[in-house]
Amino acid sequence: MRILLATDGSKHSALALHAAVELSAKAGSELHVVHAWRALPPYSHPSVAVATDAEWYEQEAEKILLEQLDEIYARGGEV
Repeated sequence: MRILLATDGSKHSALALHAAVELSAKAGSELHVVHAWRALPPYSHPSVAVATDAEWYEQEAEKILLEQLDEIYARGGEV
């Protein structure tokens, strides 16, 4: 069995993280973590915006995932 934790780094997702870690430990399940960032804002020239903003969005998403992984490991979970 696999458990998928979808997170946005919010206080509400922290509750889901706690439950997912406990459930995966009790069930002996694999825990997978995903994060989907919000859509890029619309611009009059999307190709320019995507080229300049996409890297920032990716860095922020990676930061959130790493924070969530740290919390999972701190609670004794495995990913």
